Amino acid sequence: PPEDHGDPSQGSPPEDREHKDPADVPPLVLTKESKIQLAVLAGNSLLLQLGIGMIIPCLPAYAQSLGLTEASVGMVVAVPALARACLNLPAGSLTDIVGRKVPMMAGSFLDGVGCIGTAVAGGLPVMVGARLVMGSGSAIAGAAGAAYSMDVLAKFPDHKGRLIGLLQAGGALAWVLGPMLGGLLAERGGIALPFYLVGGSLLAMVPVVHFCLPETRPAAATPLRQLQIRPLLASATGSFGELLRQREQQGLLLMQFALFTGWSAALAVFPLYAASEWGASPGDLGYLYSLSSVLGIVGSPLGGLVADRVGRRPAIVFGAAAAAAAYGLLPLMESHSGLLGVMALLGFGEAFLMSSMAALANDCTREELRGAQAALMSQVGDITFVVMPIALTAVATQVSYGAAFGCTSAIMAGMNVALIGSAMRRAA
Repeated sequence: PPEDHGDPSQGSPPEDREHKDPADVPPLVLTKESKIQLAVLAGNSLLLQLGIGMIIPCLPAYAQSLGLTEASVGMVVAVPALARACLNLPAGSLTDIVGRKVPMMAGSFLDGVGCIGTAVAGGLPVMVGARLVMGSGSAIAGAAGAAYSMDVLAKFPDHKGRLIGLLQAGGALAWVLGPMLGGLLAERGGIALPFYLVGGSLLAMVPVVHFCLPETRPAAATPLRQLQIRPLLASATGSFGELLRQREQQGLLLMQFALFTGWSAALAVFPLYAASEWGASPGDLGYLYSLSSVLGIVGSPLGGLVADRVGRRPAIVFGAAAAAAAYGLLPLMESHSGLLGVMALLGFGEAFLMSSMAALANDCTREELRGAQAALMSQVGDITFVVMPIALTAVATQVSYGAAFGCTSAIMAGMNVALIGSAMRRAA
């Protein structure tokens, strides 16, 4: 039967699954179709994350090998996020109209073509164009893939968090292996080899999605070519407006901002801090990031399990509090073991937070809005990634590293307090 999601302005599903008694939880039973769907989704997520992890350490060196300036290298790194920021919202609306599979295949194709285009680029214009194509494909495939995952996980309401955690643990594993594998391939086969392999793998996912994944949301009755732009825009605006009026969605967007602020500090400020204060080499940094990712493999399924058994919001609050504490403690560490411990806490807390956020998003998002919801979350993340690395780096260089990490901790803690306050108002 269709689910009653209550008042759309409040976004409150009738069953919030808080404090679920384990004795009342039925066992997880997966059909053959569900197993195939989850396996393909996990494989696709693992491949995408592995590809990003492989490419990130190679991209600056590859751009410099073509004679590009440092400013050009920054542009090459940033242009995919710009493309995603422009296309996230239209891609989310598209996947709610035409179904999930076609955007997933089209996005994977564009992403693969852009990756191979990066490998064959002979100068800045071609490389920027190829990276724009990659970002466009990532936006389209990302929205469709997230919506498809929601469709599948909605069949298992008592085990959403657990399944989400397992899927995200695969992504964390990819971040452990990706940078090391990318560097090894670049050294053995040339700096462009990882781009060829990732691009070819993404193209290979297109037929896998076509033949192995059934469509979970049929296309609109009206063919896409007959849809008029103005009604289409009005429908998309209405979908995003409805989501933005829901308290749960507002809380999720705030936590997404906090999560990506933390990642901005980890990727932009932490390398500078570790090199300046600890004399860390690139190898040392890789070890620290890998340690954080290893703890993510533990934190993701555990966060999902707690979200299923204790509740979505308590799990989110715990994960955000752990990450906020880690950023606050980071500049206070005076020993190498203390630094390792803080990085482990950070990886665990952020992974815990991600899986419990995904479970809550699945609970409070109606089927016809899942593409739009995924697009909104991506949009907040991409915009945060454009703004916060610059802002936090400016604070670190103009004030201190401690001030930059303190700002990050304060933002995460502040968003957490806002989520707690929203939950208390809702309960009242």
